[in-house]
Amino acid sequence: MVMLKTSPFGGIVPRTGERLISDSNAVVANNVKLQSGEIKPLRAPKLINAPNKTLPALSIFRAWYLDQNAWLSWPIDVDAVRVPLSSDVEPRFVWSGDGIPKIATYSQIISSGDNDYPATEYALGIPAPIAKVSVAPSGGVGAATTRVYTFTYFSILGEESAPAPVSDLITGKVDDTWAVTNIGSMPINTGDISAIAYSGNEVTITTNDQHFNRVGEEITIAGVTTVSNVNGTWVLTATNLTAKTMKFTVDAAPAGAYNNATDTADTWTRTVPLNIAGMKRRLYRSTGLTGTIQLVSDDVGATFNDNISDADILGDELISSGWAQPPVGLKGFKVHSSGAVIAFVGNLLCLSEPYQPHAWPVAYQMSTDSDIVAAGTFGSEIGVGTKGIPYMASGVDPASMTMEKINSLYPCLSKRSMIEYGDGLVYASAHGLVYAGSAGVSLLSDRFYTKDEWQALNPASMVSATAYGRLYISYQRTDNSRSMLILDGDLLVTADVQVHELYADESTSELFVSDANGIKSWDSADTYPLSASWRSKDFVLPAPANMAAAKIEFDAAIDLATQAAIQAAIDAAEAANAALLITGNVKGGINFFGFNENGLHATSLQKIPDNPPANSVTFVLRKNQDEIVISRVVESNKAFRLPSGYKSDVFSIEVFGQCKIKEIRIADSMDGLRNG
Repeated sequence: MVMLKTSPFGGIVPRTGERLISDSNAVVANNVKLQSGEIKPLRAPKLINAPNKTLPALSIFRAWYLDQNAWLSWPIDVDAVRVPLSSDVEPRFVWSGDGIPKIATYSQIISSGDNDYPATEYALGIPAPIAKVSVAPSGGVGAATTRVYTFTYFSILGEESAPAPVSDLITGKVDDTWAVTNIGSMPINTGDISAIAYSGNEVTITTNDQHFNRVGEEITIAGVTTVSNVNGTWVLTATNLTAKTMKFTVDAAPAGAYNNATDTADTWTRTVPLNIAGMKRRLYRSTGLTGTIQLVSDDVGATFNDNISDADILGDELISSGWAQPPVGLKGFKVHSSGAVIAFVGNLLCLSEPYQPHAWPVAYQMSTDSDIVAAGTFGSEIGVGTKGIPYMASGVDPASMTMEKINSLYPCLSKRSMIEYGDGLVYASAHGLVYAGSAGVSLLSDRFYTKDEWQALNPASMVSATAYGRLYISYQRTDNSRSMLILDGDLLVTADVQVHELYADESTSELFVSDANGIKSWDSADTYPLSASWRSKDFVLPAPANMAAAKIEFDAAIDLATQAAIQAAIDAAEAANAALLITGNVKGGINFFGFNENGLHATSLQKIPDNPPANSVTFVLRKNQDEIVISRVVESNKAFRLPSGYKSDVFSIEVFGQCKIKEIRIADSMDGLRNG
């Protein structure tokens, strides 16, 4: 008697030969969940949000506030995080990768209401004042004292800029009135142009007011009529705040002579505005009591007469010295346990001031030998994947952070593959999936893939997420379609689902994905099972045999009453549509908005329900590796006969379907099947 049984069902081990894997492992395990030892098909992702913007989204993020939530999406690689603040403050969100780094509160994000989020966004960071103030003391009779003054910008969100250059050292009387003038004007988002010059394709504009722009930021020029090819949106290649000039390169060489008297309506405008509404200026001075620079007034104009004694000064110390706007090209926002936001640009790892994501001190920057590809956090550690050797930065505060190389040559190939996993990070390299954490550095995928099998998966295209205790990796195949790896401990399976982004929601621990239709919840209980497939190893028998009988134990994918009801709904909708088409009275709409009584893209036709899952399993028996003995649709748990007249000593079993499969048996006789 010869009998083969497949149960429990295991995952794939691509690095091991098809005959050498264990009896429970598989050559194919696709669209399946195997944690129970049975084959349970994954369920289709469920559409929960269709953003009113370019799809598929390559980046998604769920912003939330109290019982509200909104989906942010971008067609490019963007990293968004929620700023760590106390719960009584409206949440703020910052993101990088979509031009300069940006910020918005929850209410600003959803301000448009048309599901094109984020609806409103501001440039992250507050420019520092440019010029130092002037100070003139007079009128006092008391003891002499020496002071310096400075001021900062303070946003409506409580973000403070770096201070202006301190004033000259001024000596006066303690009871003088200290007249402070030249307190610089507020930052602006748009302004007038006073001059335009060009050489070749390089244009220099001079502005009437301080523009506060930096190299790499975008501005839009409009209203210029006396010089051609200048109107448009440009990236700044040089700026001079003192001279009030900005340079950029245009697509075609300009022509003409600028005439300011003619172009009275020409303007420059930041494409991403600063959040200047409600911004104020805070005045500081040094004091005789502490020797520190302390707050004089929380809100001053262009001038201020200071007659406050050292004893009566407000007293808040200036803490923003050394703070700077985030570098223009920052990417990869993540939140560190200290409350700082981390990111990178070029070969610089950058950290913000804790709980102050608008402030990025240069002192908190650390460099690597090669350009950084990805960075992530776990505990108080920061893992840095570069185009060369990885790094690890450690410390409980950005001011005390130290960074060192990891002695493993595993360059990071995909920024979107790096995620926190357990007590470390994982990312895709050319050699495999790298784990870097408290247990050191290792290839997490080494038990499943050699370098050759791994590189066939195009690791540079990988996107990762972890949810439900599993690791999900989406990658692009050679035909540009996408597939997934799902790793759960020692179980590795695949999923043929076209997923462009993976997002594990930290507030719900749910996994969400994006595709050409929108944002979907993964493996939803509200959708039908996908078609699962599982193929066994090549079983090698001691001698050739004729496998004559088989039996599959499986559960129905859907109860018969529900199946019949769905089919009846399909039949009814098809019949109604056929009857309506005969009449020719089929109306339409423009994106569901009526035009008189008709419209385009809407329809009077009924939507046809999806076909219900089939309560059957397709069984395939192969011999000698690839020769098919039989392919049969099995509709019950009863044993069935296999073809006769052949023998082989190598067999494999494959099953397809939407049903849960508990066990498969094949034998050389019906008796062998029963007695096995």
